[in-house]
Amino acid sequence: LSLSSPPSYLPKDDEHSSYFLSNDGTLLRFLRARDGNVKNAIKMIHNAYTWRKENDPPNMTCPKCNNDPLAHSVRIVGWDKQGRPVLYTCFNQANDRWDATVNIKHLVICLEHALTLIQKRGGSLSNPSGKWVLVVDFNGFELRDSSPSMAVQTAKILDHYPELLGWLCFLNAPRLFSATWVAVRRIINEVTANKVKFITCSKDDGYKPYLEHELGDEMASWLVEEIKENALPENKYKKKYWEWINIDGTVKEHDARGTKSYVSSEYFISPVVRKFCQSLSLKQ
Repeated sequence: LSLSSPPSYLPKDDEHSSYFLSNDGTLLRFLRARDGNVKNAIKMIHNAYTWRKENDPPNMTCPKCNNDPLAHSVRIVGWDKQGRPVLYTCFNQANDRWDATVNIKHLVICLEHALTLIQKRGGSLSNPSGKWVLVVDFNGFELRDSSPSMAVQTAKILDHYPELLGWLCFLNAPRLFSATWVAVRRIINEVTANKVKFITCSKDDGYKPYLEHELGDEMASWLVEEIKENALPENKYKKKYWEWINIDGTVKEHDARGTKSYVSSEYFISPVVRKFCQSLSLKQ
């Protein structure tokens, strides 16, 4: 299973085939995800190809975020010490997060952004593992967020992006999440499960050593400040995390868009539609 002998159903002139045929690494990820079983890997690739052709993920847009930037909060906030794109989300920042179909669409958009970021930064040169990281801040988690079906859908969509998850961190997950995790644990393999880390800490920065060990100082420091801000009652569903300039024109001490190395780089991807960003006009 390689570029010299790809599955016959992947036409070379098809834009959706390019995802699989850009390099041998992509095909090998599917093979590793099926423990080296070529037949099962080919079936998995076929399912992913069909899904990409039907849904066109590179050109997806989120219908909720196009109208309300506070609808969802999953976004890329930089990269860690290994060069892996880091995605962050906080329940306290998303006020319209209960539509499973749209939630999946938003997640796919973010994963496509992560793939683009990896490629533009030089692929394996800047990110040898070729993987990404997701940090989930459970501040604001509610009973209606405990949806095993939504979690299962998420796990299934990740089948189209095999072997890309480097680390998944759940920060202060409540007991309410237990049923959801049990449902997910049943359908993911041991390798994926071992990439999941539950961190529970009552102190504001008590989890920093864990984050720093895995992600490095810059990303860990940014996350600590972001998590502190998002825990403030006045910020629930109101914090404009895409703004980096105050109304008076001064620059905010903490840039909620992401780490300094990320937001100042040519690779920065705005988390919201341009029309919502007041900082752009204040900057001028």
